[in-house]
This record gives sequence, structure tokens and C-alpha cells, in this order.
Amino acid sequence: MTLKKAALINTASKYAVIIMNIGFTAILARILTPDDYGIIAVLTIFTTLFSRISDMGFGTAVIQFRDLQKSDVDDIFSFTGFIAIGLAMLFALLGFPIAAFYANEVYRPLCILLAVSVYFNCLNMVPNSVLLRDKKFLIVAIRTVVVNMIGYVFAIVCALIGWKYYSLAIQSVVASVLNYVWNNHTARLKLSFHIHFNPIKRVWDYGMFQFAFSWINYFEGNLDSILIGGVMGSRSLAYYDKGYKLTGYPLSSIAGIITPVLHPILKDYQNDKKYLFGRYMEIQQILSVIALPIVPVLLCAGKEIIAIIYGNQWENTVVAFQILCLSVYPRMMMSTTGAVYCSAGSTKMLFVAGFINAAVTCAGITAGVLFGSIEAVAIGVAIASWFNMIVTFSILIGQVFKESVLHYFGQLSKDIAVMLITCVIVYCFGINVKFPNVLLSLLAKTCIVAVIYIGYLALSGKFELLKRMIKKN
Repeated sequence: MTLKKAALINTASKYAVIIMNIGFTAILARILTPDDYGIIAVLTIFTTLFSRISDMGFGTAVIQFRDLQKSDVDDIFSFTGFIAIGLAMLFALLGFPIAAFYANEVYRPLCILLAVSVYFNCLNMVPNSVLLRDKKFLIVAIRTVVVNMIGYVFAIVCALIGWKYYSLAIQSVVASVLNYVWNNHTARLKLSFHIHFNPIKRVWDYGMFQFAFSWINYFEGNLDSILIGGVMGSRSLAYYDKGYKLTGYPLSSIAGIITPVLHPILKDYQNDKKYLFGRYMEIQQILSVIALPIVPVLLCAGKEIIAIIYGNQWENTVVAFQILCLSVYPRMMMSTTGAVYCSAGSTKMLFVAGFINAAVTCAGITAGVLFGSIEAVAIGVAIASWFNMIVTFSILIGQVFKESVLHYFGQLSKDIAVMLITCVIVYCFGINVKFPNVLLSLLAKTCIVAVIYIGYLALSGKFELLKRMIKKN
């Protein structure tokens, strides 16, 4: 299967899920309170951590090592089964220290409930990777849409009958169970008490660097939530978390289309670095041009977007959301790098880049927390994202591919300049022109961005360049 066909399948799935997420989240945000979301946001930090622990790099290793036999994969799968049991039990017990730290006893039963989700998420790692390795993207796409829809239906029903934050936990449990059942029914993997460790030892070195990167990436991506929740409280965390997740929609709807299929496709060319680099640079140019209009719309129409999607009770999210929007461009450009590092077999360099990026991000977040506001944290995250983009591509292009880093950033400079100029123009327009409602204001600002964007594509010749690249890929 080609990258283009795989991306098209993933596109349909991603956009269906995003539309559902926005629609169902808009409903839930009007039923549940910021405090309800804040409680679950705290636990999401830990469920994500356990998800990273459970993978241990085996998921990417199953995709990368093409000559693993069915029996080898069964052994790796069985090994993760034992890990899943241990992690689920540990997570259930984790409710006690979490409840003590946040001074809220509700975390104890919630952790017991979410331990079920931890177990099935861990068990699902290898079956999901097998489907991706075998390029069964259509099955994965259908599963993603169906499972998300069922999970949200459960959450809304539970919220309507007054189960508050438990409704969000139940959504996670339902999704994890259905994902595992569906994936393993397709992958046909077998759990066994008798494990041969040779396949595990074989993929260990490759997987461990990717696993170490996942750990570092986890703390980099969740330190803000951990510190905000611990220092400023669950309500502040809820406001920040809503804004941060909203900036993630462009990543999941655009870069997220390519990222899941990139490693399974490009792994076939792991010994041809020149080809890998050429294909990836084309993808980077496409991502840059697509990201260009998104940042001005999100930044300058942040108040309107929050009001339309979440309602007026979330207005304290607006400023932090607008600041975080400045991180969307570098985050989008970096979002596919992990798959390329893995495809090139350079998980060690992935770890090095991740370590440096984590240190910078942690410094920015800590400084923001010391200032005592979610807006200051957002500033730290935005600045760190741009620095991390420079570090990530300096290592990937300069060290892994041995190509010119300056040439790469030179190609992006025009897009970045036009993006910043557009932000200034639309911001000034918003200050001087008032509209009777948020829908008209959002529409007007979007139209201005669209006119500038189309004009830039036409005048720079990038429109024809994009057409050729998309057709080729």
C-alpha cells in the first residue's frame, strides 16, 4: 500500500473522529463542570504514563522487524500480558497516594475503575502494531471511528444520569476493552504462560531507546498538567487542559493522518537514507503550508472558538489557549519525526533529541508555574516548542541524514514570515471591528486568513508545488 492511499484512509478516519470529538465534547462540556474535567485530567496524566510503560518499545519493534515470525510475536504479546496484569494492579493501588496528594478521596475508586483501562491498553499494544505492520489501515480506521462513537455514547448517558466524572472514566474503559477485542480478533495473537525470550532479546536494544524516548516525552508532555494540578488546583488544570487539547486538534487532524502510517510504510526503505530524506522533506513542506493558516485563525479567534465549542463557563481558558496556539506550528512540524527516526533505525538519536527537548520544556513549564498562572505556563510551553523544533531537526537532518540543516530552515522561513504577518493583520482587524455575535466574528477572521493564504500560495508558486508533491506521495 502506498503512503498516499494509507494517508487517505487515515484522513477519513481522523476527520470522522475529530468531528465526533468536537460534537460530543461540546455536549459533555455543557453537562459536566470544570471540576469534573479537572479530576479526570489529573488521572489522565497517570494513565498516559502507564500506557508508555506498557509499550516498552515492543510496538515499534514489531513494525520495524519485518522477519519476526508469528510465534515470535505471540511470545512478545504474552510477555506484555504479564506486564499488563502488574501495571493494572499497581494503578489500582496508586489511587491511595494520589488521593492523599490531591486531598480528594474520589481518586481511590476512580483508579480501581481505570485499572481496567490500563490492563486492556497494555494488552492492545502488540495487536495494534501487527495491524499497522501488515498495513491493515482500513480495519484500524473503521475500528477507531466505531469505538470512539460507542465510548462517547456511554459517557453522555452516564453524565445525563448524574455520574459526573465517572462518566469520563467509563468512556476510557469501554474504549480500551473494545479496542483490544477488535484488534486481537483481527491479529489472531495467542496468550501463553510459556514464553520464549529469544524474540524479546532480539528487539530489546531497538525498543529500549524508543521506550526511553517515550518516557522522556511523557514527562515533557505532562509536567505542565502535574504541576498545575498540584500547585494551582484541579479547576486551573481543567482550564489549561481544555486549551491544550484544543490546540491538539490540528495536529491530530493533519499530522495525525500521516504519522500512524509513516513508520509502517517507510520502514521498507530503512537502508536507503537518501530516499527517506527526500520523501520526508516533501512531507515537511506539505505540513508547513497546511499549518500556515491554522495558527492565525486559532490565535486571533480564540475567544470565539472557546465560546462556540465549550460555552461561556470556559472563558478562563481563552488567553492560555491563544498563547498555546503559537506552539502549533513547531509541534506540527515535529509530530512526524519520531516515525522517521524509527524508520531510519536511529532510535538512539531519537532518545538524544527527546532528552534535550524535555529539559528545555521542563525549564519553561517550571518557570511558568513559579509565576503562578496558566498563562505563564503556556508562554513557557510555546517558547520551548520553537527551540525544540530547532534541536529536533538539527539532529535528524544533520546527524541522521547528514544533510544541510540551514537549507531546511531556509525553506520554511517564508511560510513562517507570512504566518506571523497574517497574525498581526487579523489581530488588528479584531481590535478595530466588532461583530454582534461570535459566529460572524469567527467567519470574518477566517475569511481574511483564507484570502491572504490563497494569495500567498498563488504568488509564491507553492500551489503548483503542493499539487505535484501530493500527487507524487
